[in-house]
Amino acid sequence: MRRRGQIVIIATLVIAILILSVAAMLYESATSYQRIRHEYISGLLDNINREFDKVLTYILASITQKYDGNTEIDAFQGDVYLKFDYWIKFLLRAFSSYDIQMDFTYPVLDLSWNSSNAYSSISARLAINMTKLGFYGWNRTSVILLNATILSVSSNSYLEINLTVNKEYGIPDEKLSEQSFTILYFNGSQWNEADILEFYNYGGGKYTIDVSRDLAGKPLEIWITDERGIIVELYYS
Repeated sequence: MRRRGQIVIIATLVIAILILSVAAMLYESATSYQRIRHEYISGLLDNINREFDKVLTYILASITQKYDGNTEIDAFQGDVYLKFDYWIKFLLRAFSSYDIQMDFTYPVLDLSWNSSNAYSSISARLAINMTKLGFYGWNRTSVILLNATILSVSSNSYLEINLTVNKEYGIPDEKLSEQSFTILYFNGSQWNEADILEFYNYGGGKYTIDVSRDLAGKPLEIWITDERGIIVELYYS
């Protein structure tokens, strides 16, 4: 009887261990599934997030390359809507298997040029649910910006123009080169391009451009094109 009791106890322990092992495996499987699912959704949203910025950057660059500083911005709003609407429809098709739901605002274009502090910007909001993945509530507002400010203009051996250039969220634009800048001067009858004699990139979005001191007192336009193709125009007189 004692031996039979021992066998029953051992069998019970073995069964308990098996049950615990199966439970642990099931828990690990569920945890792994949740982790993989989270990583998968995060990957999808990261891609959408990057493409959201890219499409706004593309729209702003394309509009500033057409803008002359004088045309009413409303003249470009139809083109803005058309490009953004095309991207939204692409998202709906690409993620239709996840029953994607989107709420958004069309991009707001803001171009303020012809001054010593000028900017080109665009912003939009996008909210996403993916019901088949059980994901709800992703919401983001994206702002794309190029801002430039003339800090000082002084005449010595050269006419020295000191300025600063920033991107969205106050990020300094440190990647500009001499080719990023075009200086125009007004000679009384027409605008002409000035030769850039010296160019300095000090980092932190700060630049110095030297042109002929003969341009002192003449109205100047400074056209800046960043590495994304976005343009802004400064004016100084």
